[in-house]
Amino acid sequence: MVKKILVTGFAHSGTTVLRAKIGECKNTADCANESPIPPTFHPEMPFDFYVWKNPFLPTEIRNFGFSNKPNSFYADCIVIPIIRNPWNVFSSIYRKSKLTNNEFSIYDSRHAFSLPWYENACNVIADAFENNYPDVYPIKYEEMFDNNFEKLRIILDKIGMQYDDDIFIKRTKDYIFNNTHLRPEHNNSLDYDRFDELRAWQINQPFKNMNADIDLPDDFSQMLANSPSVQKLGYSDPRITD
Repeated sequence: MVKKILVTGFAHSGTTVLRAKIGECKNTADCANESPIPPTFHPEMPFDFYVWKNPFLPTEIRNFGFSNKPNSFYADCIVIPIIRNPWNVFSSIYRKSKLTNNEFSIYDSRHAFSLPWYENACNVIADAFENNYPDVYPIKYEEMFDNNFEKLRIILDKIGMQYDDDIFIKRTKDYIFNNTHLRPEHNNSLDYDRFDELRAWQINQPFKNMNADIDLPDDFSQMLANSPSVQKLGYSDPRITD
């Protein structure tokens, strides 16, 4: 029986690159779907695993956490929730909103990109770290890369995936978008007008911590610093050092 692996968490937290990296493992189908619903495959497909992603925690998990997973739609799924330092998350979202002249606001509590949605993800994922739920393997974006990818290797080993060190250096992968195979050479810049090609370029970058300079309004940065949910995961403004 093929095992389903969902990578999820919060947008701009590394769900795409983590999904693509897991998809490099042997006998694993890498599905480019961004959906809370697992893709459908023929039961005789020649894989042991398939991995797909949803950039935000699915509604059922967001509302009830992982303690209810055995009774949920995701009962037979392996879930890998990933979270990232919010200063880097919202800097990425903020830069994208300016590049695309998007009207959404990181301040708007009604929008999925806002701080309340991130805090919800923090609380659900912090609970997963604390309680070691079966088939739930939370990870912080920043910790994926430490000590020769140690924490990511531990997760892959626990799931039972087969891989070699090539998966941590390989950068020649197709990205499937609307059934079209895109190669990384199709784009080499952050072009949000060609989002499909941007994705192909992103997953073929070196597999390393891509946290960059912080670009956030001061008042929003202070909101992050004052958030108990952010503090719970041990995150702080990376510009401030002891």
